[in-house]
Amino acid sequence: FKYLLQSLHIDEVAFTQDAKALVQKIPGVKGQDRQLMMGTGFARVMAMLNQGTQGEINIGQLVATIASDGDSDVVSLFRKYGIDRKKVEAAYMSYQNSAGDEETKKTLEKYGQDLTAKAKEGKLDPVIGRDEEIRRV
Repeated sequence: FKYLLQSLHIDEVAFTQDAKALVQKIPGVKGQDRQLMMGTGFARVMAMLNQGTQGEINIGQLVATIASDGDSDVVSLFRKYGIDRKKVEAAYMSYQNSAGDEETKKTLEKYGQDLTAKAKEGKLDPVIGRDEEIRRV
């Protein structure tokens, strides 16, 4: 993601501060039995991704799909910084072409979590991404 921000000439510090402010607005869950569940926005993004992929989803596809997913806080943040699906796809293709060694491409797999697998196993919190719905109730 850092490469995306750099390639689009976006101020990383300002973007990070705005992203952290968005995260701070999300209601938290406290207690010992905290289990991540998939929210409706994430489920929609995953459904869109699954329509166009052969089982493997890369970070470029994920961010591009999020950037084109309607009217969420994340999309508003992306719009503020001029990030859209086409720019993300172009930046990711540039990254793919410039990242020669396989280790660089495996960083996400090494340090990340497979959210697709967790979603299929039902291990994502249903509250995530549903703050508007929760506030109405």
